[in-house]
Amino acid sequence: MPPSDDMTTTTITATATPVACKLDEGITSTQAARTALETPTDQELRIPCYCEENVWRLAYRKLMKDCDGGGNNNNTMYDRSYFAVFVSNQRKCVPMFQQQAADGVHKACLWDYHVILLEVTKRADDVDNDNNAIAPICCSLEKDDDDDKSQEIDANNRTCNHNNDKTPGEYRIYDIDSRLPYPCSLQTYLEFTFPSDVEIPADFNPMFRVVKAESYLKTFSSDRMHMYDATSQTWSAPPPPYDIIQLSSNTRPISNLMQYVDMSESEASKENREVADVDGFGTVYTLERLQQKFLRHKK
Repeated sequence: MPPSDDMTTTTITATATPVACKLDEGITSTQAARTALETPTDQELRIPCYCEENVWRLAYRKLMKDCDGGGNNNNTMYDRSYFAVFVSNQRKCVPMFQQQAADGVHKACLWDYHVILLEVTKRADDVDNDNNAIAPICCSLEKDDDDDKSQEIDANNRTCNHNNDKTPGEYRIYDIDSRLPYPCSLQTYLEFTFPSDVEIPADFNPMFRVVKAESYLKTFSSDRMHMYDATSQTWSAPPPPYDIIQLSSNTRPISNLMQYVDMSESEASKENREVADVDGFGTVYTLERLQQKFLRHKK
């Protein structure tokens, strides 16, 4: 996820003790999976400019914790699912506010692409009822500690207070590259990351490829060569220390990263509709369509 540059690494063979969970079936990137579970906090998974791998490991971490009973999926009243969300556009230059890589809250970071994790928690009786909207909990910027101090986000003369409410029945974004609260409600994340009062040319508008986390874990493959300059033999950013994430069927290191980044469905953008990828790479949404899909209570 370099700001308009290229980047990548070398394959290292390693083994990890498998966790007893069906999620592990088909997962061959054992070193990446192991670091996902061994890292003390979500934020420490962050390796700058490798957001696609950060989210792969974050998704694995969240799903495994739920699988082992550490999440609320062991509560039959609620159903929780995760999605990898690629953010880009046809120009591969999308302005995102509140990013740690930017100089400050008033500045946007221009990513060629970015990847975040979406958590959807629904009441069990709403899982199969597409007509029932579940309003997300408002995410605020008030720290969840004893001193009860609040932090102000004033990039667009707005303030958001974070109470870190974990009430089920909501949509949350996990973006370890963001200055916003972690996690943050989808509604607040979109409002502050893509502020509607900032005018940008239409072809710089964000588009979103939403992929089920389980599918992403078993389909994503990267050789990291998009981060490597073969001429100078240098990396655009230091690669992760663990082995590259590959499919078990690969006979040599390959990458399908750009198939996830691709937002070239121009007709979808023009008509403001969603476009499903028949090859299992998720669904592409415009910003407005994404809001309609996941924030249906909004007009």
